[in-house]
Amino acid sequence: MNIQNKYWQDLVQMKFECFYINEYLSHSHRQNNMINILTAITSSSSIAGWAIWNELSFVWGALIAVSQVVNALKPLMPYNKRTQYLNIFSSRLSNLYNRYDYDWLRVSDGSMTEEEINELVHEYRIAYQEAYDEFLLENHLPIKETLRATADQRLEEYFSKYL
Repeated sequence: MNIQNKYWQDLVQMKFECFYINEYLSHSHRQNNMINILTAITSSSSIAGWAIWNELSFVWGALIAVSQVVNALKPLMPYNKRTQYLNIFSSRLSNLYNRYDYDWLRVSDGSMTEEEINELVHEYRIAYQEAYDEFLLENHLPIKETLRATADQRLEEYFSKYL
């Protein structure tokens, strides 16, 4: 494989990773917001229901208890923690992609030797792996095909503007 093609494929893969992580971050934020809304509605409507329908007080009490348990467990739920580390990881990936993209002009116009290009690829791969290890090595990120498909679509749209 031509070293310029290798660099280009890494550049495209990095942009895909940026889109995928951003989609995952948005998805995690939506989950977090949904749980917050549902527990708030459940808790407040249960209190109102309890006041109106005293004969079902055990149901309203159970709903309030479940709502409180969910609120207590929220910090331990994976999507909550995900939003924290994906925010930082997303920023690191974007910065890394911007550096990749900046160097692409020198790579594509032939002003760099194959050895210099290979060194850049190596440096960027190490930087990606360090960021990955810091944020995702111990924080499992299950693959979500719907998010992958959206990231693929965004990638296609993004590069169709430049090709």
